[in-house]
Amino acid sequence: MYAAAIAAGLAHRPLRVSLAHRVQVGEDLRMDWDVHPGLEMVLHRTGQGQVSFGDGSTSPFSAGSIEIYAPGLPHRLHPQRQTDEYFLRVEAIPAFATLRGTSLMLPMAPDASCERAFATITEPLPDGSAIFHAERNHRATALLLHLLPHALARHVDPAPSAAERHAAAARAYLRSYAPQVQFIEEVAQALGLSHSHLRHVVKAVYGHSLVREWMEARIRRAEQELRATSDSLALISRRCGFQHENRFCRVFRQLRGHSPGAVRRGRPASPATTEK
Repeated sequence: MYAAAIAAGLAHRPLRVSLAHRVQVGEDLRMDWDVHPGLEMVLHRTGQGQVSFGDGSTSPFSAGSIEIYAPGLPHRLHPQRQTDEYFLRVEAIPAFATLRGTSLMLPMAPDASCERAFATITEPLPDGSAIFHAERNHRATALLLHLLPHALARHVDPAPSAAERHAAAARAYLRSYAPQVQFIEEVAQALGLSHSHLRHVVKAVYGHSLVREWMEARIRRAEQELRATSDSLALISRRCGFQHENRFCRVFRQLRGHSPGAVRRGRPASPATTEK
């Protein structure tokens, strides 16, 4: 599920690399805590030691292992031998919220292409070369998509928290009843929750507001109708809960980056339409 959500989030634009280099960390060097808004990928070429996390847990590493640190995850390296690393950081995208502070570890790279990719991505780039920067972004995106299924296969997904259950219930309710909802407070009432609590958990779990989730559900339904019927935009907008066609078109463009008419002209489905 995580890999599919991230792949959908990258369908129309590659990641942007914010940091990429090769570093050496000395034996028994005390490292500072590292926490960042982007996602990190690290390949330990040599050395061994462990990584500590903000919740008190630890994870060992050795030569050839790969770590993927989710955005916002506090972590600190404790090398026991000199460590030579490929270090790569990419900007955060909304789909990374599915990882929610997770560290994913592979004891060995799944194949030789991974180290070659790390080496290529971390090479210094010529100054002012947009082509080389764009190529590096695409290579980093491909590397992450290659590593994720292998890393997630080893990751035991914990039971959903109460916040995740409540956010999922709000999403399911809105996908069923979004056109009929007149005020966003109705969702919390239907689920037997407080409005402030539901707003908070939806933001924490999905990375966007409850109102955005409401509008997404309406636009998702509109996309389905645009592909399945030849009805007018005015009629579709009313069926999807919008009183005015102009507001429907404005919200559609804000969320999808194109007009409703583009859907009928054969534009590929938006990621939010295809997500499970």
